[in-house]
Amino acid sequence: MRGARWVKWLPIIFMIALVLAWVLRYDYVGTKTYSDGIIRFKVDRWTSYKWQDVFGKYSGTYPAYNVKDQEDLWDRSVRAGKIATRAWWFLFGIDALWLLFDNVLPPVRRRSLHRSTP
Repeated sequence: MRGARWVKWLPIIFMIALVLAWVLRYDYVGTKTYSDGIIRFKVDRWTSYKWQDVFGKYSGTYPAYNVKDQEDLWDRSVRAGKIATRAWWFLFGIDALWLLFDNVLPPVRRRSLHRSTP
């Protein structure tokens, strides 16, 4: 059992990698200031699509493509972004459950076993 000690660290290492991937997901490439707001341009490193964060009258995050001329790119970027985000949340949830079952529940089980023995 001594050689398997490193296995206990796997979910923690995986969680750190997931959080780092989330923090480093976007590459911010520039900003543009208008009279009624600011636009910050970014590139999604996971899907390679371009996005813009709008701060002002129409605040929000939108694909950086023209809806009329590049509707196909608009749709694909939205779909790919949603899939990538859902996949990340799925992996994060699985890892959180792994941490829970591997580190939190075994001490509870051990405690209940000690109480039940005469």
